[in-house]
Amino acid sequence: EDETQALDAAVVAAVLDEVRPRVRSEDEAWDLTLLAGFLRLHELATVGGPEMPVFIARLVDNGRVVMGHDSTVFVAAEHKELLQAPTHELLMKLMRGRLELLLPMSRAEHRRHAPVAAELLDPVLERIVREGAALEGTFDATRRGERVLWSRRLVARARRRMLERLRAEIEPVQPADLMRSLFERHHFAVVGDEHRFVGRDGVRAALKLLDGVTAPAAAWEQDLLPSRVRGFDGADLDALCLAGELTWRCRSTRAEGAGPRKGGVVRQSALTVADRDTAAFLPHAGNDDAPIPVLTDTAQLVIGALTKKGPSFFRDLARHSGLASDVLEAAVAESIAAGLVTADGFAAVRGLVRSAKDKEKSRRAQSPRLGVANPFDVAGRFALVDRDVEITDADDRAERHARLLLHRFGIVFRTLVERDPLLPPWRELLLALRRLEVRGEVRGGRFVHGFSGEQFADPEALAHLRRLRQRGAENKKVVVAAADPLNLTGIVLPGARVPAVVGHKLVFVDGLLAGVLDGDGVRAIASEVTAAIDIVELTALLTAVSPKLFLAHR
Repeated sequence: EDETQALDAAVVAAVLDEVRPRVRSEDEAWDLTLLAGFLRLHELATVGGPEMPVFIARLVDNGRVVMGHDSTVFVAAEHKELLQAPTHELLMKLMRGRLELLLPMSRAEHRRHAPVAAELLDPVLERIVREGAALEGTFDATRRGERVLWSRRLVARARRRMLERLRAEIEPVQPADLMRSLFERHHFAVVGDEHRFVGRDGVRAALKLLDGVTAPAAAWEQDLLPSRVRGFDGADLDALCLAGELTWRCRSTRAEGAGPRKGGVVRQSALTVADRDTAAFLPHAGNDDAPIPVLTDTAQLVIGALTKKGPSFFRDLARHSGLASDVLEAAVAESIAAGLVTADGFAAVRGLVRSAKDKEKSRRAQSPRLGVANPFDVAGRFALVDRDVEITDADDRAERHARLLLHRFGIVFRTLVERDPLLPPWRELLLALRRLEVRGEVRGGRFVHGFSGEQFADPEALAHLRRLRQRGAENKKVVVAAADPLNLTGIVLPGARVPAVVGHKLVFVDGLLAGVLDGDGVRAIASEVTAAIDIVELTALLTAVSPKLFLAHR
């Protein structure tokens, strides 16, 4: 790196504005304090926004943040050793965090601000520069040749802005443009224009975009895959599962000690589908220590049989457990819904989400003469879900999650992903994304209007966004299931959140919500695209009957 190339002060300010969030809660203020290492009183509002001092005062009162003896330095309680008996390694960690959020400063300034002796701090600064985490040079144009230290990552970002004139290139787009980009990225069908994937390779490509997504069980074959794959056939999903490419499991939401669940998998049960390599780093549920729910006696018999005999076909499981077929089906459903059992194929899910009426019709139709198979008989082997996370290194897991999100969305920022229960804390994802940026794999900046904090983008996704902005309004209409992960109402788009209920639908026009089909029927949403679609067309789009799904093993 060139230590003498001066950085434009406006570019430095813009880069810092991108990395500094405007905190909205005590939790976000605590997160920021943890990332920043330690903060001085005069730095709070600069780094975290005008409400940061208020949140910090509350955090001091409840013990999550510790205040130094002079009442001008604040550190997360997890790092309180800084104010008592700081170690070299702790100082290394905290100083790295400060360099990511503060203006370039000289060594003398760091000595004045750090609540430790110079003889402890100097070796830390020397090592940070030597290892390449920070650059030291005369690149601050406001210092007239004074040597300062700053994060190598932020120096690289600022230089790229200056050299490539990135400001014009990455002018932030509106949230509606991000939605348009996501619909095209996921190959959604546009009214009057067909862009969906095709065939088994198309199912594989769609599932790659949905890798690790949790959605209602019934929505996968009813909504998510047909929206992305023209002529979707459940046999292709079965083939990928039975070939060992994919795995699935329910995410139990039962509290520890809750009574047995009445009934098993239902249409709205949370189901995660993932590539087997992805499943190796996904937590069992919202956290790695998810409690095991209380089960009925028959479900416990299923768990016992699978524990003793290992993965088993449905008929073998009936023999091992001693349960009648209909009783076993209910017990397996309960075990799957609890997140404890999965199967090789997806047919088990297909069988479980059927209505009671459809199940009874299927049971009556089953006979060798008619050649109709029980979904459980063609689901492959049932097995216990492995609750152990194979990849335990926090940095490795966070980086894998970051790559997953970049592939799914193209652009990643806190508000977009913070509701996903299977993700690590945002601060861990943020550090992983920063590492990817240093390696040149992603771009950091402000790409979408209306969201504070850092945003990261795949270069290809950025190019796509630029092309969309150049195309302007196109009056393109897209129907999206409310249960689809691209239902980002109330998250990316302003307004109320439309709940992710199976069977409910939304219509978007040029990325803006135009109408909803929910329990109250069809209703138009007032927006700037309201005039682009009348109530008759809206009703036709939202109430169109989907083609017959669940084609496999009918």
